[in-house]
Amino acid sequence: MSHHQRLLSCKSQSHSVLAALVLLLLTGVATAQEKPARFEVIKVTDEIYVHRDNGHMNLFLITDEGIVVVDPMNPGAGSNLAQVLQRMAPDKKLLAIVYSHYHADHAGGARPLLDVYGDDVPIVANKRTGELLADKNWKSVVPPTKLIDPPWSMKAGNLTLEMRHVGPNHSSDMLVAWVPEANLAYIVDFVSNESVGYRDLPGVWLPQYWESIDKVLEWPIELATFGHGMPGNKKSIEDHAEYWRKLRATIRDAIANGVKEDEAVENIQMPEYKDWRSYEEWFPMNVRAVYRYEKKAVAESAE
Repeated sequence: MSHHQRLLSCKSQSHSVLAALVLLLLTGVATAQEKPARFEVIKVTDEIYVHRDNGHMNLFLITDEGIVVVDPMNPGAGSNLAQVLQRMAPDKKLLAIVYSHYHADHAGGARPLLDVYGDDVPIVANKRTGELLADKNWKSVVPPTKLIDPPWSMKAGNLTLEMRHVGPNHSSDMLVAWVPEANLAYIVDFVSNESVGYRDLPGVWLPQYWESIDKVLEWPIELATFGHGMPGNKKSIEDHAEYWRKLRATIRDAIANGVKEDEAVENIQMPEYKDWRSYEEWFPMNVRAVYRYEKKAVAESAE
């Protein structure tokens, strides 16, 4: 019997734990509980990439002319991205940093990039984003230096980056990135790939939130990347839109049948989405948010 086999044959709990530790040290095999790396670069096309920081994702372009970053995320992500860009494109300059909206978890990582590439790199944002950030005065978010009225576009080598406003949704200033040469959309927060909505939709504009999804689906999308969720395609967005349609219809039926809010939260289930991110935790909150919206809409229509 080998040394490993003798260890594994020990019947006491302490010896079993020791055996597992020895095997792990000798073989270097990762356990099932080991967390994935915090950062990852995902190639979408030869010039378009996603930088992942745990559950947050951004978009960046590396072209013959230079680099464009859409959403630097947070300081840790911005620092890691600066290192990534220097490895991937050591001879390229950073042409621009673009904010999709004002929230610090997506716009808070510009400073480490500026420290590497220089303070003269323009930070592009919706004029409304500039107003909101001026009001918030967050130290973690570098104020934009180029305020735009969407739609706005810039050329970067062979690619065009367009920033479009499809209405208030997750925030009033939200911009969607569009790269027409790849028919690619980058959508933040109001669509997430294979995920239910965030909690009880705090601060969300309804029904414009759902209308924004429908507007984006009018575009000739072939590729889609997201602020949360892995890259996908148009069907990824259609699936998210269908989730909301089914949930709204289910809740409208419940209201028509006299079901109260707490009862709806307790009993409504959509098991076809149980494998989506945060279903167990956030789906009941989605039910509550949609119930309140639909209940109010019914009351207003009756007036």
